[in-house]
Amino acid sequence: MTAASRARTLLHQPAGVALGSVAVVAGAAIVVIAAFLPWLKSGETLRSSFQTTRLLERFHVLPDAVQPLVPLWPVLPPLVVLPLLLIALRCWRWAGASAAVLAMVFAFAAGGGLYYGADVSALGVSLATDGPVLMIAGAAVLFGGGLTLLVAGYRRRPV
Repeated sequence: MTAASRARTLLHQPAGVALGSVAVVAGAAIVVIAAFLPWLKSGETLRSSFQTTRLLERFHVLPDAVQPLVPLWPVLPPLVVLPLLLIALRCWRWAGASAAVLAMVFAFAAGGGLYYGADVSALGVSLATDGPVLMIAGAAVLFGGGLTLLVAGYRRRPV
């Protein structure tokens, strides 16, 4: 199946499926871009979310309940491929559910970073809000697309 025939197949779906698919793709792209934007400012150096999580892991500055989850962060952004793969396989509801779950994880991670880092500025180290704010926005788009796919992907079977 060529790319053009896949695009035609998506366009022949109900409007909600097409809209949800576009929103999931856009939200996934925004989330991945936000992961590479600055999350921490250290003097003149800007650090991405991956560099920031390595520093947080090394210095053990997070609450004990969150600390074991920090090494999992580099695995999460590549997981946005899962809803995209499910969209390609035309599994609309599974794509919507996985997009919604991933969106919540990203929103909570970025929101937690903003919450814990907003008032902390010591020794020239402070929070850079570009990455977390954009990740929350991308997660909102991803979540909206996921919910749209969940609702639009549900088809009643004829009795």
